[in-house]
Amino acid sequence: MRTLGLDIGGANVKAALAIYSAKGARVARQWSVPLELFRDRDGLAALLGDLLPKAGPDAVALTMTGELCDCFKSRSGGARWIMRQTAAAMPDLDLRIFNHEGEMVSINRAMRSPMSVASANWAVTLRWVAAHGLENGMVVDIGTTTTDILPVKNGRPSTRGKDDFTRAREGELFYAGYMRTHASVAAPRIVVRGKEMDTCPEYFAIVGDAHLLLGDIVAKEYTCPTPDGGPRTRLGAARRLCRMVLGDLDEMGMEEAVNIARQVTGAQAARLVEAAAGVAEREGFGKEADLLLVGSGASFYSATLGQRLGMRMVDRLGGLDASKINPAICAAMLRLE
Repeated sequence: MRTLGLDIGGANVKAALAIYSAKGARVARQWSVPLELFRDRDGLAALLGDLLPKAGPDAVALTMTGELCDCFKSRSGGARWIMRQTAAAMPDLDLRIFNHEGEMVSINRAMRSPMSVASANWAVTLRWVAAHGLENGMVVDIGTTTTDILPVKNGRPSTRGKDDFTRAREGELFYAGYMRTHASVAAPRIVVRGKEMDTCPEYFAIVGDAHLLLGDIVAKEYTCPTPDGGPRTRLGAARRLCRMVLGDLDEMGMEEAVNIARQVTGAQAARLVEAAAGVAEREGFGKEADLLLVGSGASFYSATLGQRLGMRMVDRLGGLDASKINPAICAAMLRLE
């Protein structure tokens, strides 16, 4: 049995192939393909058409977050469009869609109630971790754009929100990630040449530029367009970061650009800690509670989060390393089960 999990977001499409054999269940392959739906939604059909022959699945499980992109008139319309595109790409496969309860439903049921499956990828992760050993604690999933903060108590989800709006209102969806967040949003004030100043709230630089300049990531891991259309290089990143203080690299210098980058990543880490701490305090989680950090941005902020929250760090669950746990993989494994 081969199952494909799909997580179709507004900036990336993630996929995972799970296989069940005599040796048990395992994740055989995974993919992460940049695709900004709001710029090129017609590219989804081609992406799925290229992916399916590589995966060769017997069944597919879909979850999504891309339906709120501004290329759609409404969230329900966006969810229906994503489901239609996915179904059209795999007409001979059994397609199931996850809802906010972490249940898999038929496409007919999902099309009748699109709001129940819109932005439900967090529920997939939450269902899998709660079923595979996380009894009391929190999952913090740090992606390129957003961070999910998912509490579990007594082996059951303890989230209060259901959709993006209510999850953001409850502090369980934090709209910040390690890549696409505007640098000026992460750090509205920084110290430059010994004096604190406001940063410019234009789209000059992103947090990914700071990570690139500091060597946290390499060019191929910079998975979105650059703000200025320039190169994904340390020099290009330095130029963009200097602009956020209305400076130029020639006048500011590389040392000052690195200083800016460090403040941007430090400020973003502090914002993530504050968001996670709010949910942890609400749930009464202390040193006996587990903290599972997942997502492609987890490694950048793990030390800060672990120290501040004081919870017990978990690096493996249900036979998977924390680095392997994401909605696409969880969807594939749940479909297999």
